[in-house]
Amino acid sequence: MPPQTVSLPSSSSPPASPSLTKDAADAMPRIVPVRRTGCWAAAVAVLVLLALAMDSVIRNIAFEAKKGSGWTVKEPADVAGKTISVSSGTNQEKILIEWSEENVKAGRKPVDIKYFQKDTDCYLALQSGRIDAHLGPSPTAAYHVATAGQSEIIGRLSGAGGDLQGKIAATTGKDSGLVKAYAAAIDHIVRDGSYAKVLKRRGLSGEAVEKSEINPPGLPKTKS
Repeated sequence: MPPQTVSLPSSSSPPASPSLTKDAADAMPRIVPVRRTGCWAAAVAVLVLLALAMDSVIRNIAFEAKKGSGWTVKEPADVAGKTISVSSGTNQEKILIEWSEENVKAGRKPVDIKYFQKDTDCYLALQSGRIDAHLGPSPTAAYHVATAGQSEIIGRLSGAGGDLQGKIAATTGKDSGLVKAYAAAIDHIVRDGSYAKVLKRRGLSGEAVEKSEINPPGLPKTKS
C-alpha cells in the first residue's frame, strides 16, 4: 500500500538533542487538533516528529568554512579548485558534483571533493586546513557555527539546486488516519508562534515555511 506523505516545516539529519526534544515537548500542549481527537498514538508520533523537525529545517544547504575565511560562495565559479567535503548519497553531493563538472566545462578547476565518516572528522579537517569548506544541511551548519564558534556560513542555496526549492516529507501508511493529525499539529504550532520561536532561538528564522503540505509534488524527474 503506497504511503501518504506530509511535508514538514523541517526535517531530520542528526538525532534530536535533549534541548530539541524539550522544544517539542513544550509545544505539545498547544497541539489542540490532535489532543481533541483522543488519538494519543498520533500525539506521541507527532511529538517524535516535532523533535526531529526542530532539529533541522528542510529548505536549504550551506557552505561552512573556517571563521575569517573572507570567502563567499554564490555560484560554481566560487568553489573552483577548492577542497570541499560533503556527505555521500545526499542532494548536496549531487549539487557539488554538478558544480564541479560545470567548472570543468567552463575551463575552471574542478572541486576536490572529500568524504568523512563522522562530523567530528569533518570539523577537524576544516580547522586544520585540510579542507576549505563543508557543504551540508543549513540548520546543522548554523547550529555548529553558533555552538563551536570556530566557523562561519559562507553561502546558502536550496537543497534542490539553484532553480528549485527543496522539500522533504515524512511518510506514514496510507489511510492510517495519522497524516492529517501530523499536518494539523504542525500547522497549529506554526500558527500559534511556537515554531517561529524555536527557529529564532536557533538562528534559523530564514528557513521557516508557512505551512505543512499533504502529498506535496515531488521534484521534477530527470533523465538518467
